[in-house]
Amino acid sequence: MSRGMAHAKLEGREGGAHNGPLKIGFYYIFYAQCTPGLKVSFHMDAMFKNGATDFLSAGDAPLPIVYFITSLLFLGAAAAWGRCLLTQLDYVQRVHWLMAMLVSVKTLALFAEAMRSYYMKRNGDTLTAWTAVAYAFMSLKGLLLFSVLMLIGTGWSLLKPHLSQRDKSVLSLVLVLQVVSNIAQILESETAVGTRAWVSWRDVLILADVACCAAVLLPIVWSIRELRVAAATDGKAFANLQKLTQFRSFYLLVITYIYVTRLVLQLLQASLPYDATWIAVAVSELAALGFFTVTGYRFRPLPLNPYLEVPMHEDDLEEFALDDDEDLDFRSTPRTDIRKFAYGAPVKTKANYSIKRSSSPTRKRSGSINNDL
Repeated sequence: MSRGMAHAKLEGREGGAHNGPLKIGFYYIFYAQCTPGLKVSFHMDAMFKNGATDFLSAGDAPLPIVYFITSLLFLGAAAAWGRCLLTQLDYVQRVHWLMAMLVSVKTLALFAEAMRSYYMKRNGDTLTAWTAVAYAFMSLKGLLLFSVLMLIGTGWSLLKPHLSQRDKSVLSLVLVLQVVSNIAQILESETAVGTRAWVSWRDVLILADVACCAAVLLPIVWSIRELRVAAATDGKAFANLQKLTQFRSFYLLVITYIYVTRLVLQLLQASLPYDATWIAVAVSELAALGFFTVTGYRFRPLPLNPYLEVPMHEDDLEEFALDDDEDLDFRSTPRTDIRKFAYGAPVKTKANYSIKRSSSPTRKRSGSINNDL
């Protein structure tokens, strides 16, 4: 038996038990066979308990409570998001429903993990149906999370109704990588630590996760580049470019979340004492809750979302055949009526608006606002 870098020799006869005191800390059991060509076969049963009924380590003992409390927090976030969608139902886009599904699946995943860890705490194994439920919701949560991040980054249903072929290819790649990552994560958690299989699945998990994070950010950069090139000649592309440039803070938020959950947490886990490892799990879930909250607030359905709003300029009036000599009084028009095409909002008008059409036939144009959007 090893404790860190030191080794402890446990006294006890074959088939017996060691009941002596041990120093507190992390303990691992290793078996090493150093004679070449020698085959060894044996069966060993080991039982570790803290006290009389706690099969979890001292640092993992609070995990059932941590998972349960965070599941309640995400349940509150899901209820708040659902209320927001119902009150602004006319402005809800398809991506908003995916976001609602994501936070709901996250809530169920945390609750299932709380039940699974509680069963392990009382019985010492994971031979329960909660294990399969927890893994299923964990996998679905990963698929939804990266899909929603990519769809928001490309502006799907917010700036454009359809995905390009390249966006679809990247989305397919993200889904495949997430499936590989989920399989690797499950097998890593169910494989004995230190074995070759455990090391292999851990490496696969890291590579798939890093590739997923990179694939999510690539379409964002491509969209901005394409719109920047088209902005010189296309007024609508210029408007979309203004919207996408306002996403920069969201991109920074995504990168920060990735760094916190992939790098900072690893450093935190390595620096925590043996009886405080649950803090890393709590920090991870609270970081996810904060990320979900900020993202939902910035992309919530509104008649005019300030985060997506683009001011109307003279070029926009020219595009819709509204010229200077047409008698339009925008000074008395509320802001919600002028900027009516942002975020897919329906057109709003007032009864006292008076629009005089120009008598010159050269200024008449065909088409409608809906066709230009």
